[in-house]
Amino acid sequence: MRTDPPVPPTKVTVAIPAYNHGRYVAEAIESVLAQDHPAIELIVVDDGSTDDTGQVLAAYTNRVHVISQHNSGQSSAINTAWRMASGDIVSYLSADDRLEPGAVGAAVSALANAPEAVMAYGDYNLIDPASNFIRRVTSPEFDYTSMVGDLVCAPGPGVFVRRSAAQQIEGWNPDLRQTPDFEYWLRLSLLGPFVKIPRVLAGLRVHPESASFAPTTPTRADEPVRIMEAYFERTDLPGSALELRRQSMSAAHLLAARAHLRAGRVRMAGTHVRAAGRLSPGTLASRRSARLLFNALFNRAGHRLLWYVRRTTRQTR
Repeated sequence: MRTDPPVPPTKVTVAIPAYNHGRYVAEAIESVLAQDHPAIELIVVDDGSTDDTGQVLAAYTNRVHVISQHNSGQSSAINTAWRMASGDIVSYLSADDRLEPGAVGAAVSALANAPEAVMAYGDYNLIDPASNFIRRVTSPEFDYTSMVGDLVCAPGPGVFVRRSAAQQIEGWNPDLRQTPDFEYWLRLSLLGPFVKIPRVLAGLRVHPESASFAPTTPTRADEPVRIMEAYFERTDLPGSALELRRQSMSAAHLLAARAHLRAGRVRMAGTHVRAAGRLSPGTLASRRSARLLFNALFNRAGHRLLWYVRRTTRQTR
């Protein structure tokens, strides 16, 4: 009796771009190596680190692909790894984050069950510098209109992209240093929808040096405005996106205002708030806008207070 040969498991390539994260990168690597999916390729790109990242990575050269390059930014490091990738699905994990158990297998199953989807993502946990749980973040369901009109970035850490789709668009934009992921998702979404997995796939570490927490430069703070201006210059956008242009640009100015406010640049934040109001008064008056500005004022202080309390508690035990 003839039997068909077994179908090999879907191969997944995970890229870890690492720059001066010697304190955290081993945990990121171990979280990938501990996955139960049987076919994983792990590529770690040391992006010109000047701390002990290289020494930490030296212990893994027999288990993962380790590449070193001159410091060129996260986007360049991801592009380097994804060009080398041999997996049918590509992913990336920041060197200070971690994958949760079963994340890769869940993503492979989700994409197998949604052949029209080009990317899978899930919920994630916020963790502190000592890897303690802070809270769960429930990602919204993918909605192209919300992404373009309100700049809602549904995917967080723990994303998995079909390599066939990634090969159809340009790589990550190395000129963007603050929100290159959102700009990439905008372009990727023109190829197909994203599928949301209703479980935690990763842990996002919040610490003073993380890109999402540290104060930004003026150029980085203005990235949302530049991203959307360039996006609306495309000639392949659906009509539904073009109708959202004023609302979208208003939301972009609000995100820029939040970044400037977090960095203490009140006057520059005010300039963007006024621009947002001129473009779309309704957007400026929305609850989401109020939450964004409130977050800019108090979220960072709240995390610092939590870290202080936990450090004090550990010291007194």
